[in-house]
Amino acid sequence: MSFLMLPAIAGAQPTRRLQEQAAQREAEKSPTAVTLSERARSQYTAQTAVPTEVQWRRDIYRELDLKKEKNAALYYPEAPLGDRVNFFTLVLNLILDGKITAYECRLDGNELFTPDNVLDIDNMLDNFYIPFTKENGKYVIKPNDIPNPEKYYIKESNYLDQLSNYQTRVTAICPVMVLAQL
Repeated sequence: MSFLMLPAIAGAQPTRRLQEQAAQREAEKSPTAVTLSERARSQYTAQTAVPTEVQWRRDIYRELDLKKEKNAALYYPEAPLGDRVNFFTLVLNLILDGKITAYECRLDGNELFTPDNVLDIDNMLDNFYIPFTKENGKYVIKPNDIPNPEKYYIKESNYLDQLSNYQTRVTAICPVMVLAQL
């Protein structure tokens, strides 16, 4: 009686972990990639996208008023204090640096996150009278010139996944800017 023995691949790391690490290194090479470790992904499940195939789904639109005390952390400081900025300034800086993509806000409730609906940053800055300059292809805005929105519209997706686990994900955030009338 004979047995066929195949050599096992010897290594300190399991093959799956090596593949995940290689994929993570490749993703980190991209200048616009925002990656999380396996541990962070398991703890911050809100970072993952809503699956396309779910058993049940309902989208809920909410209004987040920044003048309420419980939302003060998103509104203040109105003007940057050292390295502390409000939520809108943080998001705007990420958009201007090309790290996240912003899309046109549609008022009919049917958001389209497609390349055709990517926000024209020059047009947006002009519409809200935010003074800016471009240096070497990068937007430059003085920190005190960035306005603070009054509220946000938030779209949440509530769904049952394939394992019948109830999940909630924020799928869109729209800052509401109020222009002062002269």
